[in-house]
Amino acid sequence: MPKISIIVPVYKTEKYLHRCIDSILSQTFADFECILINDGSPDNCPAICDEYAEKDSRIIVIHQKNAGVSAARNAGLDIAQGEWIGFADSDDWCDPDMFQVLYENAMKYDADISICSIKRKAHIRKNLKQKIKKLSSEKAIEKMFTDNNFCGYSVNKLVYSELFLKNRLQYDVKIKYMEDTMLFYELFKYANKIIYSPIQCYNIFSNPESVTSQLGLTESAKTALITLDRLIDLENNKKVKKKIIIVRILFSYGICAYYINQNDFTDENFQILRKYILTNIVDLIFDFTTPLKKKITCCLIFYPHLFRIIYSMFKSKSSVQ
Repeated sequence: MPKISIIVPVYKTEKYLHRCIDSILSQTFADFECILINDGSPDNCPAICDEYAEKDSRIIVIHQKNAGVSAARNAGLDIAQGEWIGFADSDDWCDPDMFQVLYENAMKYDADISICSIKRKAHIRKNLKQKIKKLSSEKAIEKMFTDNNFCGYSVNKLVYSELFLKNRLQYDVKIKYMEDTMLFYELFKYANKIIYSPIQCYNIFSNPESVTSQLGLTESAKTALITLDRLIDLENNKKVKKKIIIVRILFSYGICAYYINQNDFTDENFQILRKYILTNIVDLIFDFTTPLKKKITCCLIFYPHLFRIIYSMFKSKSSVQ
C-alpha cells in the first residue's frame, strides 16, 4: 500500500501533460501511486498516459468516457490505495518537494488535512520563513473564502483517506464549477486538525483551453451561485456565513460588470445577479475586508450607464499608473 495516492484527471491537455506527470515522478517523496484518469480525451493524452504507465509501475491509468472532472476524480478515489489522497490538474505542475512538505507536516502535527500555498504567475517561491498555521474547521472554512493562496482547490491539499471513506465523501458530479469548494467545505467540517504551510509548492497554469474556461460565463455563474447558495444554507456560524455571502456578492458583481461592459445588462442573468447584490448590500457595506472602491462600484451596478463611465475612469487611471 503506497503512502499517497495522487489523482490526476486528464482531458485535452496534450501540450502540458508531460510537464505535470514529470513533476509528480520527480517528487522527493517517492512512496506514492499516481492515478491518471483519461476522461475521454480526444487528443493524444490517452497514449501519453499509457506510455508513462509502461515506464513507471507507480502510474495507474483509467480510461473512461467523458464525464467531467468530478466524475474523473471520483473514479480515482474509488481505486486509490494510499493512506493519504492528493490531487493535481493535468495542465499544472508540482514543485519537487511538494508531497514531502505536505506529508511531513501532516505527520509532525498529527493533522487530517495538510495544505501548501500556490503560485499563479511567479515561478519563484515566496513566504519560506513564515510559520505553519494550525487551523480549526471553522478557521479553515473562513480562510477558504478569504485567502487566494489557500482557496478551496483540491490540488494544494493532502487528505487522510479515512475522511473520504468514513464520511462517504466524493465530488458532486452535478457541480461543474467550484466543485472543489463544496467538497473541501465538507472535509474541513469533519477534520480534527488542519495544517497550512505558506510555502508555495503548487503551480497553477491559466490554460485558455481548460474545461473551466470553455464552460462559458453564464454556465460558470449559475453553477458557482448554486454552490455558494448551498454553502450559505449549510453554514451555522454567522461569521463564516457572512464571509460566504460577501464572496457571493463580489462574484455576482464581477459577472454584472462583464454584462454591463458588453452592453448586455438587459439579460435575464444580469437581473438575477443584481438581486444577489441588492439582497445583501448591507452586509457588503459593513464588511471591513472589502475595499471602499469595490463597495462603491458594487452599488453602481444598479446604474449601468453611470457604472460604465466610472469603471472606464478607474481602468484608464490604473493603466496610466
